[in-house]
Formats: sequence, C-alpha cells, structure tokens
Amino acid sequence: MKQTPNGYTLVETLIAFMVLTILVSIPLFSFQTIQDSRQADYVARLFKEDILYAQHLAMTEGKTVSIFFNNRQGYYELRHTALEVYVKRDYLREDMEFAAVTLGNLGIEFNANGNAARSGTLDLLIANKTYRYTVQIGKGRVTYVER
Repeated sequence: MKQTPNGYTLVETLIAFMVLTILVSIPLFSFQTIQDSRQADYVARLFKEDILYAQHLAMTEGKTVSIFFNNRQGYYELRHTALEVYVKRDYLREDMEFAAVTLGNLGIEFNANGNAARSGTLDLLIANKTYRYTVQIGKGRVTYVER
C-alpha cells in the first residue's frame, strides 16, 4: 500500500475492511454446526438422566416404571400406567427420534427393585448423530455411547 502524508486512501481502507470482514465471518459458518453438536450431546445426557430418574422412581415408589416413546407426537413419558404419568418430556429438537434396536417398541422398563425388566439397546437419532443406549439386565445399569 502506498502511504501518503495524510494516511491511506479510501479505496485502500475499504479493501482492508473487506478482507477483515471475510476473515471474521469464516468461523461463524462453522459455529452453527458446533452448536448443533453440543445441543445433541446435551439431549443425549438429559435422556440418560431421565432413565436414571425412572429407575429411582421405581425403587422409591415400589412400582414398575416404564419409559414410553411417541415419535409421532414428539414426546416420551416416565410412567407407571397410562393414567399415572410421572414425567412427560417433549422432544427438545424437531429432528430427534428414538429407534428400537433390540428392545422392541416396548421401551425401557424398571421393576420395583430397580432392575431392568428386559435388556437390549435403543438408538437416539439427532440430526446426523446416533446415540446407542444399552440396558443391562441384573443391576439395571444403562450406558450410552455416540456412534
């Protein structure tokens, strides 16, 4: 750039601002994907906590507690029966869906002692991420991993 005694010309200053604007805006495009990824991780963690809550409810209430999924209407429930619902949580994202792998459509169920009624796996699909939840028979442990 040619420096005059009075400073830089208007064209030189505008070019510098244009380059600076482009460099600053590049990270903003990737910020949305990072935010979506973190939100998906949050939803997966929240569902894991709801599973543990259902297990604790079963032990404290002394009743069978199940987690019922309704992908069409976009919610899941922690409940003893259809009339006795403890928690109803709407899906936090529009692109969220549960898919039964080996659990079937029956969902997750805990007996009165906190043990899982049946073992198996369940997938949580959010955008382009898949979280696999595994319900282990015996002590009722539930683990999840991102696939």
